[in-house]
Amino acid sequence: MNKKNVIKEKANIFQRMLEDKRAIRRCIQKGEDLKKLAKQRGIKFLHPYKIAEEADLTNSFTTGITYHAYFLDYSCYHPDFANVYTFNIEPEQDTPHPIDKRIALTVIHILRQFFSRNENAMIRYATILTGKSRNVKCCSPVGSCNTTRKHTEIRCFVSYG
Repeated sequence: MNKKNVIKEKANIFQRMLEDKRAIRRCIQKGEDLKKLAKQRGIKFLHPYKIAEEADLTNSFTTGITYHAYFLDYSCYHPDFANVYTFNIEPEQDTPHPIDKRIALTVIHILRQFFSRNENAMIRYATILTGKSRNVKCCSPVGSCNTTRKHTEIRCFVSYG
């Protein structure tokens, strides 16, 4: 295949993606059957992994590796920290983790469930996937994030909102 055909093929793929996105938007706006549209157009959606609720603030899911996602109530350190939590996600095994977009979708789903049950809550600090501490923004359920002193790494889950 020559260079011109490769460029044309890539353009066709992107054009199809844009058309699919527009069709999905119209389907949602009109309240039509999204599954039917996906089947007609050959669209495959990613879904979160099945989540098991182990305790009030603890969940787990399995990808081949079992992950535990849990929230810790920060108010045990000081009463002024009411409705402030930490969020942690840790694998059961200490093995390399594959890059998997469904893990991110699952974490976002867990966070959405948490904020729907705890509307005034805020996440203050997180340990993400590696079990090592990372500084993150404070995130509220509406997606706004505010940094605090000494926090250098700035990340938020807004891109998956």
